[in-house]
Amino acid sequence: MKKFAVLALLMTLTFGAFATEKDFSIQIDVPTFMGLNNGGAKATMFGVGITGDNYFTESVGLYSAAYFNKANGGISIDTKIGVAIRPLNTEKFSLVLAPVADINFIFGGGLAMFIGAGLDVTANYKINEQFYITAGTDVDYYLFGLVDSSSGTGFGSASALLINPHAGITIKM
Repeated sequence: MKKFAVLALLMTLTFGAFATEKDFSIQIDVPTFMGLNNGGAKATMFGVGITGDNYFTESVGLYSAAYFNKANGGISIDTKIGVAIRPLNTEKFSLVLAPVADINFIFGGGLAMFIGAGLDVTANYKINEQFYITAGTDVDYYLFGLVDSSSGTGFGSASALLINPHAGITIKM
């Protein structure tokens, strides 16, 4: 798993070197994680996130994000990478759609890792050329899970949903 994280970081940095426009966001988020099997658990968390968009054209780029959340008895680190698509980009407003691959690590009483896919939708209101107000949400559906706890390690299918509203600031690099 560490190799995957290092590879994703290297890809982000490499692609970022060729970007024509770069954005960096700091956000506050309040995600809700819901297990969907057998009426599973529901946990609402609170945390911060950082995202980066590296655009190669006016409307297409690379999206990467990491959200760090505190929940009852644990910490969640939700990492995402995908394509940033900007269908609307006016002088004062832009809309970004980002289909992503998602890996969510949850630490607390053991380690749980969920793998899935999702969509981030973010609206940016431009205060000036370098500074935006950002708000949006992402919805992720997890297909696979790995749990390492005191009772053992197991990998299998998962059915969980994460809804993550977020708001913050974006700085154009």
